[in-house]
Amino acid sequence: MMPFVHNVKCLTPFFKDVCAGIKTAEVRVDDRPYTVGDVLVLHEYDEDKLTGNSVRLCITHVFRDPRYCKEGFCVLSFVRADPGTRISFDAWMKLYDMYCDIRRELEELRKELQK
Repeated sequence: MMPFVHNVKCLTPFFKDVCAGIKTAEVRVDDRPYTVGDVLVLHEYDEDKLTGNSVRLCITHVFRDPRYCKEGFCVLSFVRADPGTRISFDAWMKLYDMYCDIRRELEELRKELQK
């Protein structure tokens, strides 16, 4: 199963912090089906235009708890998934496949326990 790719705009100061590895989470409007293992492509947006710079990220956690998140928002945690980074995109794809297998198995176990 291939991860979904989300292309989103990101203002320059935040984009630079993500690229520098300082920022590892993003508060976003929860208007997309963000899921662990999905790819988040941030496109740098400065002064009402795209700059042409982008960074590829792998979503590692999606936080939607209404006690802590404003309604309609979520927090996405991520790691860099660009080629040449410490964890390659291929490695994340393998992890995502394992995550899907485990999730399927857990769902089957839940169904068995409910019987």
